[in-house]
Amino acid sequence: MSIKIFVVIPIYRLPALLSKCLEALIIQQLQQDAFEIIMLSDGPVALTENILKQYLISKHPQIKYFTLRIKKGPAALRNYGWNQSTAELVAFTDDDCVPGKTWLKSFYDTFKTNADAVFTGKTVVPLPTDPKIMTLTLQTFKM
Repeated sequence: MSIKIFVVIPIYRLPALLSKCLEALIIQQLQQDAFEIIMLSDGPVALTENILKQYLISKHPQIKYFTLRIKKGPAALRNYGWNQSTAELVAFTDDDCVPGKTWLKSFYDTFKTNADAVFTGKTVVPLPTDPKIMTLTLQTFKM
């Protein structure tokens, strides 16, 4: 199967939250070979790199990791990331977000029937546990 969705995640010093984000992406209801994950670190961070090693080796066959030598901010990371894509669609999330398990499948299924639509996500903050952890869901807007 060809890559249908390219998931871009800018990361910066949130390794514990990044683990939750990656775990949520690994259990997506979309086939694993249908999406690729690219993580872009805003400067090298040893703790983040140590956590990522387990994912890069065994958890998902389509994970890539890049690090910038100097801090440039999340917008520069997102721009670099989507420019690496060869997929039909690009999805963005952040290292402190936890996508719902149907996030990518809903995105792709909706795209197949509404190719001229613009997609955006809704963020649900699961209070009162940890307001930094968010869940993504899909919303569709017709053009």
